[in-house]
Amino acid sequence: EGNGLAEDADADAGDWDPDSLRDYADLALRSASHSPGNRPGIDEIVRSLREIESRSRPWTPAERNRIAVLVSDPLAYDHEGELHPISELDFEGERELISSVVAESGRDVELSFEAATINSLGAAAAQRCGCLHFSGHGHPEAPLFEDGTG
Repeated sequence: EGNGLAEDADADAGDWDPDSLRDYADLALRSASHSPGNRPGIDEIVRSLREIESRSRPWTPAERNRIAVLVSDPLAYDHEGELHPISELDFEGERELISSVVAESGRDVELSFEAATINSLGAAAAQRCGCLHFSGHGHPEAPLFEDGTG
């Protein structure tokens, strides 16, 4: 019946904050609904579980002191089947500046640079970093990511 599900959660599952425990219990109840129309779809379940996990687990100092820089330098973008060239940005200068500022801070900061693809964005988010810096071009409808084909 779902009565007291949050209170009856496995004590060995970890030290969750009360809001995350309540949200997890609510998601479990909705997923087990007798009425298929009331059940969340798999995309909502995955998104909710990631959100709950991210909120419930405390940040470590290493995660807080991590800066991930994603750089997108595609050669062109496709708009309605037509390729449009893109001007180059000074990513090397930006890399040198960011690295210099972090070094001058004297702080213990992990700094990483990599190509901005949809996969590297997901990996950076999953690794949890105190700062995610996107450097690249954008389009009025979205940022432009690299895809291995230009």
